[in-house]
Amino acid sequence: MNKPKNLACVTDWKMPYFRATGDIHSMKPPHAKAFSLVELMVVIAVIGVIAAIGLPMIGPIVYSADAVKNRRNAQNIASMYNSAVAAGMTNSANSTLAAVELIAAGVSISPGNGGEALKFSVDGMSADEREAAERLLELRGDQLVLLTEVQP
Repeated sequence: MNKPKNLACVTDWKMPYFRATGDIHSMKPPHAKAFSLVELMVVIAVIGVIAAIGLPMIGPIVYSADAVKNRRNAQNIASMYNSAVAAGMTNSANSTLAAVELIAAGVSISPGNGGEALKFSVDGMSADEREAAERLLELRGDQLVLLTEVQP
């Protein structure tokens, strides 16, 4: 009995798909459209490598962003306090912490001519943000000054 030479054989889906030459063409039958477990594992491994490379770089970025935010908050508080003093605030603070809390609560100053009161405040700042900003400030006389060196 002679076997035909150009016979393409597709067996059970667990068996390889052979062409007429006998070479393995694919580990999946021609009608399969899903990803194999090995392909999914390779994708997960690649994502893991990318995450392992990228995650250590995020820490310094977050720290730098927090430092910039704290400095900007300190500048805003100092600007509001010094503006309130220039506008005639009489109940100035006797410590840096008191000055920060005074501006955080808000200060209203009524002008001498009976006009509309001026309000000096910083809104939307949490207690932790105020505390971090306070470490960057110093009260010198009646002026709140932004420090160039950070206090521990």
